[in-house]
Amino acid sequence: MTDGQDTRGPSRSRSSPELDATEIGGQYVDTTSGLSFLARARKRLIGFRGLDTESQNPALQPLTTAGDKPMVTSNDLPVLPDNYEAPELLDLYFDVCIATHKPLHRPTVDRWYAMAQSQNGGGNVSQVLGHAKASVLLCIFAVANFHRQKARGATDDVTAFTISDAYVQQSAKLTETETGAPHLESAQARLIQVLYLLMTSRVNQAWYIFGNLLQILSAMGMHRRDRKRSIVDSRADYIHKQCRKRVFWCAYILDKYLGVVLGRPRHFHDDDIDQDYPDCVNDDDMTPTGRTTESNNEDCLLDGFVCNAKLSRIVGKISRELYSIKSMPERNRIVATQRLTRELDEW
Repeated sequence: MTDGQDTRGPSRSRSSPELDATEIGGQYVDTTSGLSFLARARKRLIGFRGLDTESQNPALQPLTTAGDKPMVTSNDLPVLPDNYEAPELLDLYFDVCIATHKPLHRPTVDRWYAMAQSQNGGGNVSQVLGHAKASVLLCIFAVANFHRQKARGATDDVTAFTISDAYVQQSAKLTETETGAPHLESAQARLIQVLYLLMTSRVNQAWYIFGNLLQILSAMGMHRRDRKRSIVDSRADYIHKQCRKRVFWCAYILDKYLGVVLGRPRHFHDDDIDQDYPDCVNDDDMTPTGRTTESNNEDCLLDGFVCNAKLSRIVGKISRELYSIKSMPERNRIVATQRLTRELDEW
């Protein structure tokens, strides 16, 4: 204290302790992100105790999985569930697990499963369906199995992850060895892999697979509105077109929310996108030529998905305009806040 003035440096806020660096597990995370907040809370509440095993040491893990929970390994190759168990798992996936993300068409998936089961007994699925479709099926059962084990109260990793991790690891092997030009199913498989990895707290691996997915979507032109003649895929019937839209907007939603959670730049920019939202039509009301004549828009399961996509656009604007790394005059911030608040009210 000199001449009545406090010469100490600025005090840190007790409610928001600073991170020593903008890295968690060797990965960049912005200090304003949700993940950064959780890391600060973890350090404050329980302290940093180190990692329990060498297998969880980021320095010893592959680059794309460093810092994540290791996969539970198994010597047995996963096979598809039988005809009694599969419908239960498919119902669980479509009705519960991915309630607000709809990248798949249920009758199409049912048909894939029936083909694989009847021709190969659930063994080497890729021989029947090809790598991408087989990868989609395996990852669906990974998500559903994980959710079922958690619902049954599984608390240890071996019980919760053994079957589902085996499915998703085989799914990843199939997408990694996929050949030829990308198809819709190539994107669907990677998207479901990302969703599984996020729900099992493997955010780093999810981030890298998501990056690969974004490149596939751009290469296939899914960010653009369908034209009369499809350059990328000649199978563009109504179901196929709707699934393209669903996959793109699923990825768009994840892009915006991952950007907020991790404090990293978003990849999709609205100025580059003119893709329409998918039609509000339930899976059972879709045919290759269009909607069924009995379909109606009441209580459509796609309503929530489309609303989520619209909300994610507002989230992206808020993140870009109000939380930019560039300085912003206070008056401009107030004007932007008022405008974005009106958009939220209209939403």
